[in-house]
Amino acid sequence: MTVDPPLRRPSAPLYDALAADYASHFEVPHRSAYDALAWERSIERLEAPDSLVVDIGCGIGRWASRLVGIGHRVVGIEPAPAMAERARATSAGLPTGSFEVIEAAAEDVGGDRIDGADLVVAMGSLQYCADPSAVVGNAFEWLRPGGSLAVLVDSLVALSMELIRCGRADEALARLGTRRGCWAPQDGPAAGLAADLHLFDAAALQQLLLEVGFVAVRPHGLLVTATAIGVPALIDRLSTDPEGALAAERALADQPVLADQGKQLLVLANRPNGRPGPGPG
Repeated sequence: MTVDPPLRRPSAPLYDALAADYASHFEVPHRSAYDALAWERSIERLEAPDSLVVDIGCGIGRWASRLVGIGHRVVGIEPAPAMAERARATSAGLPTGSFEVIEAAAEDVGGDRIDGADLVVAMGSLQYCADPSAVVGNAFEWLRPGGSLAVLVDSLVALSMELIRCGRADEALARLGTRRGCWAPQDGPAAGLAADLHLFDAAALQQLLLEVGFVAVRPHGLLVTATAIGVPALIDRLSTDPEGALAAERALADQPVLADQGKQLLVLANRPNGRPGPGPG
């Protein structure tokens, strides 16, 4: 799958600005909710103790700490220098050898650096990579036969619907045409910075994974109700009935037909058993 045009504004400067207080980013109710839902789906793929997990865009090591805490080993890949520094600080507080941090773009970390992973996760990071196809190809090489990939991205369809609801149909059409987005925080330490990102729908992300050679590719929409009723209404539901709201989201995420309606799109896939490399493109 050819990705064109390239992103103009890389994400590293923005994420470096957020590094010092990045954990608070996920204290916001809807972010905490999709993070919890993605975590549940991803760790289901870890069948054995002491599994090796590769975390693309590991940030400050939030997921790595949790994975190590339940008995797994993690290799984190993080291109933003301040984020990588915080991740190394996190690693220093964990058992020796349980969390390795590679400060690099995921495109530049080949199969000679990582091998035999049981799970590769890319939680909100693939969309910021310059070449998502190359990153997915590397993930295929890092995985053992039968290993799993979990990719979480912002949903192109959900974003477009949100823009339409806000009276910004022209912007929605532009996003649909270019398949590009932009994150530009309006306040906080990253105010004034912006990062471009690729926008995927379920079909495009599935196609990308299939072309590389992944099988059993299954999409899940996370926070479907956020698209239907808006984020403020969902936050109210999460505040008044968190368990009921999450139970509804779990059930909706099991419906592939609703995958594009999730504010976040989670796609799970496997490297096939017994195949030496990717299938034909």
